Amino acid sequence: MYDVDDFFNHPEHRMYIKYEPFYLTPKIFYFLCEAKSIYNMIEAAKSNRPALEGVIPEIEDFFEAGMPEDMFKQMIGRMVKFILRDFGCFPLEKIPTLKRKNTIFKSGLKYTYDESRARRKIKVHYEIV
Repeated sequence: MYDVDDFFNHPEHRMYIKYEPFYLTPKIFYFLCEAKSIYNMIEAAKSNRPALEGVIPEIEDFFEAGMPEDMFKQMIGRMVKFILRDFGCFPLEKIPTLKRKNTIFKSGLKYTYDESRARRKIKVHYEIV
């Protein structure tokens, strides 16, 4: 779908280029690109919550060694914005995240979801196990 190079080649994201060689950067980016992650972020947006809340526990698992720099956290937020735009999600405002859901991210962008503006869609498959 997307490549991490697409993100760093975008003019708005050049300020984060120092994180390109960091080993967690592609891991987080490709995790955010997974269908389940996108679905969870869209569902959070539909619930009038920051999209990032849909994946915070999984993102925080990447940081076993401790807290990332603020700028790295901002880059993750930009990755979310970069990925969700094709799915009809557009940023509205920054609001606090739910404290019970995380220890690293204190705020995130709330998005509006407009299915008519989506260029891509997520198809959900249900399975009984």
